[in-house]
Amino acid sequence: MLSAVPSGEDEAPPATDPAAERRSRRWLRVSKAVLVSFLGLAVTAWLVPALTRQWDDRQREHELKAAIVADMASSTARALVGGEAVWADQPPNKPARKQIGDEWALSALEIEAKLRSYFPSSVVASWEVYSWAVDRFIDARHVSAAAALQDAVTSEPRLDAHVSDAAAALLVRGENTYGRVPTFDGDNPTDKGNVDQLDRMLSSDMTKYREEYEAQPTLARWPALEKRVLALEEAVADQILNSDAAGFSTTTRDLVNDLLP
Repeated sequence: MLSAVPSGEDEAPPATDPAAERRSRRWLRVSKAVLVSFLGLAVTAWLVPALTRQWDDRQREHELKAAIVADMASSTARALVGGEAVWADQPPNKPARKQIGDEWALSALEIEAKLRSYFPSSVVASWEVYSWAVDRFIDARHVSAAAALQDAVTSEPRLDAHVSDAAAALLVRGENTYGRVPTFDGDNPTDKGNVDQLDRMLSSDMTKYREEYEAQPTLARWPALEKRVLALEEAVADQILNSDAAGFSTTTRDLVNDLLP
């Protein structure tokens, strides 16, 4: 009598080694831990230096901006004190007035050089307009101030909105004055052309302030013009503080560039 051959389904599964399974799981855990540690070290070596540079550069950029703004404030203070003397009842003599003008011209050129090294052309143009305005307030008529204004209006950058507003307010107030006061118009054909071009650059703000004057006309003396000069200085300082300085890694784009090989 023939016997049936048992099917494969009835065969018992091969015995497993519990110790081998434990060793396999332990190896997987160790491998994962090693891989995670390696990736952590790689990311740390790659990311931390870039983040550290950002932190250091932000501090250095802040210090640079603060130093420039401090130089602006101290130079402006000396110049405006000189201007106050110029418009007082007993103005200084010609050599003293020349010294006031020369000191401001030198300070303005030094600050402009720093701005050109680190900041975009719009910041430089704002400073050039401001340095010319201070030169006019102290009645220096320095050749460097005229050149600064010419550079600002011929390059025709997009001026910061707050700087444009403050400059227009000063110029319109300067159009409506009485007594001994500084003037902000053109004294010769070249200066007049530059001032006219500045007027066009500030056209919308100039129109606004001229309409305000027509609605409520008031004549200004030199202290009112000095306040407008200080308001323009504040606007330029704010633009510097809010601008990105070249050569520093401070933005998200800078961080990505630092991370790329």
